Amino acid sequence: MMTKALSLAIMAAMLSAVGASTADAHVFGAAGAGVIEGFVHPFIGLDHLLAMIAAGLWASQIGGRAAPLVLVIFPGTMIIGAALAIFGAPFPGVELAVASSVAALGALIAGGVRPPLLPSCGLIALFALAHGYAHGAELPETASPIAYGGGFIVATLTLHLVGIWLGSRMRDRRSR
Repeated sequence: MMTKALSLAIMAAMLSAVGASTADAHVFGAAGAGVIEGFVHPFIGLDHLLAMIAAGLWASQIGGRAAPLVLVIFPGTMIIGAALAIFGAPFPGVELAVASSVAALGALIAGGVRPPLLPSCGLIALFALAHGYAHGAELPETASPIAYGGGFIVATLTLHLVGIWLGSRMRDRRSR
């Protein structure tokens, strides 16, 4: 019963992020943005914070090789998305895609959906592409893309690990 309640609470929090203003997530570190600003960025936007944790949580829920693959696929694809934005490639509806990723991950977690590994990785990559593009498009002009991006990637991995840890704790509770 507690696991179902926790899943529903996570889903509700993630769905609430759909209405979060993207401007709220992108106000920190405009002057001289480097590693620290890049690291802090995912922690100050509810949509990004929830998506990063949810990706790890869902990977943990799927099990098997999903967790280590998310730790490679999400940041790697996010870098590709950021590069596309920096070089001016169009991505219409990127903010809707970011918000939708949060809602979708919340629904997948709450529903206990455990698809095969390949489609799961494809979906994670799609979500990461949207998040990376949004961040690349909103990179502060004064930022060093390498330093800022490096901090951002470390924060992303940290949040994924938090999600994986939460998933393992939930699994441990269920097994007891």
